Amino acid sequence: MENAGHKKEIDRISQEMRKYLLDDILKSWARRTEDKEYGGYLTDFSRDWILRSTDKGAWAQGRQVFTFSYVYEQVEQDEKWHSLAKCGLEFCLTKMYAGDGRFNYLTDRHGNRKEGPISVFSDMFIILGLAKYINVFHENGYKKKLLELYSTLEKNVFDPDFNDIAPQKYEKGVYVHAVYMAFLNLAFEVEKILGKETTSKAIDRALKVIFTINYDSASNLIYERRTASGFEETDPNARMVTVGHVYESLWFALEVAISQNDNDLIEKIKRIAEANNRIGRDSSGLSIYTADPFNDGVKFDTWKYEIAFKSHDRVSWAYAEEMVLWAKLFALTREEKYWNRFSRLYAFCNDHFPDRQYGDWFHALDENCNVKYDFKGSTIKDAFHIPRAYIKILKALGSI
Repeated sequence: MENAGHKKEIDRISQEMRKYLLDDILKSWARRTEDKEYGGYLTDFSRDWILRSTDKGAWAQGRQVFTFSYVYEQVEQDEKWHSLAKCGLEFCLTKMYAGDGRFNYLTDRHGNRKEGPISVFSDMFIILGLAKYINVFHENGYKKKLLELYSTLEKNVFDPDFNDIAPQKYEKGVYVHAVYMAFLNLAFEVEKILGKETTSKAIDRALKVIFTINYDSASNLIYERRTASGFEETDPNARMVTVGHVYESLWFALEVAISQNDNDLIEKIKRIAEANNRIGRDSSGLSIYTADPFNDGVKFDTWKYEIAFKSHDRVSWAYAEEMVLWAKLFALTREEKYWNRFSRLYAFCNDHFPDRQYGDWFHALDENCNVKYDFKGSTIKDAFHIPRAYIKILKALGSI
């Protein structure tokens, strides 16, 4: 099919996505998530939106500040999204702050600490939400706080002795891809507020880790855990590729590369995408969660049940991030293979992940495409990956 012939399909998919995003994802969350009594968000819901716990996790709080700000910016300029973003931001900055630029991982409903600053991702997601909030609503009184928090975060991310990276396992000398990819995306958002003079060196350092240390030039793969000298092929944990993380990381890097007119990095991203596409699939042609290119897939071990999956599970956020990459690459290159991958994946996702009865997406499917986890949220899972992916895809398709 000629590229011009995609217009009808692009229009159909865009209309479907926008309608489901607004009516079945965002409105489902907007009706329930604001804690009008104590501030912040309630996020721990069963499939049918029964509240399971009132605990509040920094990941979910910061992520939803980002989401509601982003929705206001890109989808619907309704004051309710501003109000939702504001209530989460104020809770994060007043109740979840642990001091010294760090945030508690978990609090009770009132904001009393239950788990301290054990996770750099807590810091990153709250700073991400703060940066997007400032960028969208132009409330520049928060800029000083953003600079203070970002400066501490940057120092910690590149400190080899900093070990608060839960739920990832810290090992001295091991570079964890998840840390640097999340930081790259965050720094790119912070740059829009604080300028290149604040973030450019750190962005370059994060890119270097991802694309020279975690990246293996022989296989064109990005591994989740690597030392500067590579890895031992006999260690299955060191050989793990987290397939969805790589797709997400690549579109993070693609946004940076496009902003910098870095064609060499764009070409490298395309090569890695091909390699990840090749090894990150099962015999049915569908993406798996983790891959070991030297053997069978390996399981990501963690104490957080929401992100503990078998190798061949089909995980909602990972499929959503893969869709974003293919949509962005098609918008950039107009190469037919990217459209084919995106459209096939969208069709699968649209058939299997949306919960047509209660809204939003199922969290994960097993390898036979049966629903494995159906809860709507937790202290780390909330309205983030899926709505962000929908918005990124709508933007990419809208540019064609």
